[in-house]
Amino acid sequence: MYGDIRCIYQLLHVVTTRVTTIDGVGAFTLDSTPSGETYDVLRQLFDAMVEVRPGDDGSEFRVRGSDFGPRAWTSF
Repeated sequence: MYGDIRCIYQLLHVVTTRVTTIDGVGAFTLDSTPSGETYDVLRQLFDAMVEVRPGDDGSEFRVRGSDFGPRAWTSF
């Protein structure tokens, strides 16, 4: 990541709290997978995560941490 994790966490905490306050839905992206500790810190702020990876027949995705979307890798 290109910033101080504490500052990034504080910014995301403010934004996600405001989204929750208005019963909204937010979508946030990471360009790459951060280190384990950084990932664990940021993951606390979100209800679910959509992972994307290259597959044999194109891109695949799965949803983790929520009851919506496929849990298994699915082509799209």
